[in-house]
Amino acid sequence: MNLWVGTKGKEVWITSGRDWEQGSEWVKKRLEGSKDLKQNKHYHILRKDLQQKNDILILMDPMKYIKLIMGISVPEGQFPVKLDGAQETYWGFAATFGEDRSLLEWVISSASVREIYEKVVKPITGELR
Repeated sequence: MNLWVGTKGKEVWITSGRDWEQGSEWVKKRLEGSKDLKQNKHYHILRKDLQQKNDILILMDPMKYIKLIMGISVPEGQFPVKLDGAQETYWGFAATFGEDRSLLEWVISSASVREIYEKVVKPITGELR
């Protein structure tokens, strides 16, 4: 698994993939003005819970992140669950730095918790009561 970091104006973009062809798909969609985020209800739910003005804003899909980590640390085919087909949800981190204080926020959407439970926890442990 490879990780690429780039910038567009004041934005820093990070993407990953087995090779650049796979990793660049997300970048190409964003450069072409993809409306994916604007059409994703989970993005809007998370974004309204984070402060609107910030110095750092990080949004990530936890299932894609888990898939990335598993792709790096577990030999292919040996992770006991299937991570493909997960719903795109978001975790968010925002930071604002001021002269006399700083504000840090971390928001985990209930949809993200549900996806992690359904796609990772439940297949390993069975249904929790």
